[in-house]
Amino acid sequence: MTWLSLRDGGLRERYVDWRLRRLPRVRLGEVGDVPVRVVGRVARAAEPLLAPLSDRPCVAFRLRIAEIHGRGLRRPVLELRGAVPFVLVDETGLALVAPHDTHRVALQPDLSGTIGGLGRRRPQAPAGYHVFSLLEAHGTNTVTWLGGEKAYSFEEGIVALDAPVAIGGLATRELYVDGERPTSRVFPDRLVFRDQVKQRLWLSTFARTVRSAR
Repeated sequence: MTWLSLRDGGLRERYVDWRLRRLPRVRLGEVGDVPVRVVGRVARAAEPLLAPLSDRPCVAFRLRIAEIHGRGLRRPVLELRGAVPFVLVDETGLALVAPHDTHRVALQPDLSGTIGGLGRRRPQAPAGYHVFSLLEAHGTNTVTWLGGEKAYSFEEGIVALDAPVAIGGLATRELYVDGERPTSRVFPDRLVFRDQVKQRLWLSTFARTVRSAR
């Protein structure tokens, strides 16, 4: 992994958020056959994940841990991402969202801090105490050559159930065999956002994107 200034963290997430905000915003009931941006709330469609640092239930997470060095520099040592399908709900309808590439998911960190080092930094949140055990479980040496603790920064962001989220992409209508059937010979369909060859799926929890006006 490369060396980064503390100011450079989250560049990928900011790019994803920028790409998403370029799309026109509509409600689910207005979705057509062009790429759009929709803001709604998260409902469960599959077994939720557990965020690796905080054990919070979620439909997507991103954890980044970096070793802190002098002059504000850090070296990324561990990044974990995950996502499962979920239902997006707004006042006009609902849609299934099926993230595939978690590198196009921009999550605003809501749990962060530092731990370890010569000053024995302590985290701002209790979950930060799990940083060392998580790093060691992934094969990272957390001890300096003098036998002390290395210093780390950590950031975790999630998409929680019932939380607001913005998604962008091209929706399709897909057969929904588990849905309510109007007749025995007719299967219902549902609106689905997923990665496609010509249009990727983008997702963001950044406040300016979730709250932006139509």
